[in-house]
Amino acid sequence: MSKTTALAVANFFIEKSIKENISLDHLKLQKLVYFSYAWWSGNHHSNYLFDEGIEAWPHGPVIRDIYVEFCQEGRNAIKKYAQQFDYETYTANIPKVDNTDIQNDLFQIWETYKKFSGIQLSNLTHNKDEPWYIVRSNSDISLKPRIDPKLIQKVYKDKVEKLSNENR
Repeated sequence: MSKTTALAVANFFIEKSIKENISLDHLKLQKLVYFSYAWWSGNHHSNYLFDEGIEAWPHGPVIRDIYVEFCQEGRNAIKKYAQQFDYETYTANIPKVDNTDIQNDLFQIWETYKKFSGIQLSNLTHNKDEPWYIVRSNSDISLKPRIDPKLIQKVYKDKVEKLSNENR
């Protein structure tokens, strides 16, 4: 199954927020991309949504590429798309998710989490069974350690199975 990039996932949510006139700040964007990665990992056990690492920062999981692209926005609503530079053609492009399965999953994430603020989403990542909390409990968070993708996958695979059992 094909993958995408964290910036393409970010652009998916930026597009949704602009079309639906829902405020999307940097913190909320980080958490939406994180939850997309986490739930994808839980549902698709042999595949990660994107290859970029997820780090444990003081306010929850952070994807550094998204941080670099949007940190200057602060708490303001993001109104521009992420861009990637193509060193072969020397052009900038706007990465997009072109896989329908991924788009469908991202749409579900958007519908589930769009009503929450960045702070509320960050708080969800701080629950004791969440990967961020587990890493924070065992590491110096000021060093922004990487969250092992296998830990995220295990935690969310367990959540998927629990939800599946509850819906039987």
